[in-house]
Amino acid sequence: MVLKFYYDILSQPCRAVYILLKAAAIPFESHVVAIRKGEHQSPEFLKINPLGKVPVINDNGFCLTESVAILKYLSDKYAPNDSLYPKNLEMRAKVDEYCAWYHLNTRTRCAKVFFMDVVMSRPREEIEKLESEMQTMLDDFEAMFLKDKQFIVGDKVTIADILAVCEILQVSATGRDLFAGRAALQSWMERVRSASHPHFDDAHTVLNRLIKKRKTHKLICFIQTPNFTIVVIYCQFPASEILFMQNDYYHFRIKPIKILAMPLKFYYDLKSQPCRALYIFFKMEAIPFEAVLMNLGVGDQQDEEFLKINPLGKVPVIIDDGFILTESVAILKYLSDKYASTDRWFPKDLSRRARVDEYCAWQHGNTRMKSVGVFWREVLLRRPPHKIESAIKEMNKMLDDLADMFLKNNKFIAGDGCTAADILAVCEIMQLTVSGREPLVDRPALKAWMERVRSYTSPYFDEAHYALYEWSKRFASQSL
Repeated sequence: MVLKFYYDILSQPCRAVYILLKAAAIPFESHVVAIRKGEHQSPEFLKINPLGKVPVINDNGFCLTESVAILKYLSDKYAPNDSLYPKNLEMRAKVDEYCAWYHLNTRTRCAKVFFMDVVMSRPREEIEKLESEMQTMLDDFEAMFLKDKQFIVGDKVTIADILAVCEILQVSATGRDLFAGRAALQSWMERVRSASHPHFDDAHTVLNRLIKKRKTHKLICFIQTPNFTIVVIYCQFPASEILFMQNDYYHFRIKPIKILAMPLKFYYDLKSQPCRALYIFFKMEAIPFEAVLMNLGVGDQQDEEFLKINPLGKVPVIIDDGFILTESVAILKYLSDKYASTDRWFPKDLSRRARVDEYCAWQHGNTRMKSVGVFWREVLLRRPPHKIESAIKEMNKMLDDLADMFLKNNKFIAGDGCTAADILAVCEIMQLTVSGREPLVDRPALKAWMERVRSYTSPYFDEAHYALYEWSKRFASQSL
């Protein structure tokens, strides 16, 4: 049975998947979903993807959403000898690193400007702050991923390059030239276009036509975007930039087991959700590491020495014998592939691994963003309940989607076994409990799932969350 591809070519992630399908000569049955006509909300399409989003693939009955997960799945299954998703562990980890960073950076920053300008038709002065954030993102992108390289990962185009260039080019519809004054970015884009010729230009034909139309009259159309009401309002402060530490910070000092000539270094703060997920993983797999504790509350992440390690000033970070990796999802995949005793965290089975990848892509704009939206306002800004009703509503919808999309009839997100997806999800949701909130109180299925994750990762789950439990006690006493 031929692979079915549901897409709208005006969607950035859809174009990325389209380019890969064409470049890898993967035969597919085309199913165009016109988002501007609302076809993504039709009863027929919602049976395929209850979240009503594209792209989606159906590979002989196996349905997969989330573009990053789709790109990895297709590369592994249909283009295993291709360089699009390298087999080399460190190169693949670098692709994963960008794919994790991309969700709240390239995608969010570019899409905000596009949405407010093209879809909402806001005056330019109202978009200045968003444009500044986008330019900062491009600075970070060039410094972090393109410095002294032909492509994001080495000298060959990968799915990371395709994802990135499709997002950046979308902003061209606003009349902005993001490549002006950025010679390195321009040269990289041209290399990606050349490496994926003629499919690159084929995928962008409609967008280019709309750009020309916009030069003569205003473009009014609907492009699918990931819950932009919330992106614009709530996602100004990624969780890793939030400064919330107290002077009586609780942590655990771990004496590293000096087995390796150069022990793996782990830079972390246990009040950070992704750091806790990694800590649990390290302990479950008994991977020796040198603990480098970071106190985000006093600005350790902006220390000059740390910025040499990660110029973006964020945790978690690992250094494995000189190999530096940021972004929690990429780190988890790398460590699992290199050091884990089994494949339980990222299964070798292609379908189960794709499910884990699917959640890991979905979480950036959902579990993580929606939980942080409530946590930031409720705990850090001390906003009263009536001031955060919209954020709470979005959080509740996210929890509904998590249950319906990933845990329906499943013990864990990817089936019967606990994976990295479950640990990441639980750590994000647990952050909400600092204020005394019980997000799962009326959700027995989610509550049972969380208890299964806690039991499976015992005693390290509670060990990782000890600082959070103590913070919750302090918050409660300060609120009296």
